Amino acid sequence: MPLVFSGNVYVYAGTTVTEGGGTTTVTEGGGGCPTGATQTSGSVSIPNPLCAKSFTDLANTIAFFMLKVASPIAIIMVIWSGLLFMTSGGDETKVKSAKDTLLWTIVAIVVIALSFSVTSILNSLLK
Repeated sequence: MPLVFSGNVYVYAGTTVTEGGGTTTVTEGGGGCPTGATQTSGSVSIPNPLCAKSFTDLANTIAFFMLKVASPIAIIMVIWSGLLFMTSGGDETKVKSAKDTLLWTIVAIVVIALSFSVTSILNSLLK
């Protein structure tokens, strides 16, 4: 059962959400969006591909995308750093290169993790 965004919360598709006295059953649309999550202007309906109804929702969507992309890359870079350590053969320049690779991989992981904090801070500042 996929997790989809409905209103101001993430819920599992197929659950019932009560909003403003009305009851809505959330179903999954394309890309994890609940069906009917579109912005309309007059008679023209433009689908919202990001399912973002506010700036903080957009920031959260970008942070989750960065996490999905960066996580496999970070794992590969940690493994690469380990291979550089093992194949250095005691050569100081190769050991330094392996340490630098590991250091900057950890920095990147911390930056990705902090991006979720930034969205929380933005949410509290904008409300």
